[in-house]
Amino acid sequence: MRYGLRPSKSDDCLFLLHDKAGQLIGVSGWHVDDGLLCGTQEFCDVMRKVAKDLEFGKMVEKDFKFCGVKFL
Repeated sequence: MRYGLRPSKSDDCLFLLHDKAGQLIGVSGWHVDDGLLCGTQEFCDVMRKVAKDLEFGKMVEKDFKFCGVKFL
């Protein structure tokens, strides 16, 4: 997959990114049009590229809702 993201074996809506050494550096989970991203700065840099390609509506780091749950 482009950018090295791979779908999880347990859930097609969960994507994992590993570094060149095979260490997990980020996870992105998706539900309909909401995404939750967690990872290192390298992962965030990759996801900014993905956001441009997919035309994300917005990306926020604090004070947001994901699937109706508020994160501070």
